[in-house]
Amino acid sequence: MLWLLAAIVVVEGIVLVFVVLGLRRLWLQRIRGDEIIAIEERVLELMGRFKQLADTKIKTLETKIEQLKSLIQQANNILSALNVLVSEAEQDFMRLEEALEKVKADRNDLQVMEEKTPREFSPDSTAVEDVALTSVDSQKKTEEEMGIEQRILLLNSQGFDEIAIARKLGIGVGEVRLILSLFSRRFTRD
Repeated sequence: MLWLLAAIVVVEGIVLVFVVLGLRRLWLQRIRGDEIIAIEERVLELMGRFKQLADTKIKTLETKIEQLKSLIQQANNILSALNVLVSEAEQDFMRLEEALEKVKADRNDLQVMEEKTPREFSPDSTAVEDVALTSVDSQKKTEEEMGIEQRILLLNSQGFDEIAIARKLGIGVGEVRLILSLFSRRFTRD
């Protein structure tokens, strides 16, 4: 009987060990399942945060893109306006060059007439004075008909400095400098 009792105790011990091992396995699986669920929840939470962050960044980028498009459009408009101004300035400069050539030709004609005029005829001659006065009057009319840029360039070509030009035309020295620098760039560019 002892033997039987020992066998029953051994069998109960073995069953108890299997039950404990089975319960342990179930407990570990439950813990692993809870851990997996917790990890899945954390992953879903992180994915939600990432999506929210990505949406915010995308909206910010779209806003910046729209601002850049607006700035590019403004820059293109300004560039077009500047091209028009440069074209007009070049046309004004061409007219100024033509007027300057005409003035030089008139001066040369006047010098030729003075050289051809005999010295003894000088005191009595009013024709030379009339031609000189007419040339000066036509030069003043030409200067009045010219734009401010042309007059500035003409006075500069005659040797006037920026301050003298500004005083003579009644404008600011800065404006004179600006116009002279714009036209000097055109010369250096060509």
